[in-house]
Amino acid sequence: MSDWFQVRGTSHNADSAFEQALDRAGLRHDAVQCPRADDEHSIAMMEQYAISFNRKMGNTIVHVPIEQTR
Repeated sequence: MSDWFQVRGTSHNADSAFEQALDRAGLRHDAVQCPRADDEHSIAMMEQYAISFNRKMGNTIVHVPIEQTR
């Protein structure tokens, strides 16, 4: 998981860019899905759900720092 970040464009573009960054870093990963929401509270709830779900499935949660681009 990465920190939250703002994105312009489609969610597919964000998913693809994040997946490419993981690939360049040589990190194994499953399908990438970047959630989108209109407010910080919604994103926080989505993040907590994703963490809980993945832990129940036996997956390890890894924080991936991202570069801020403009």
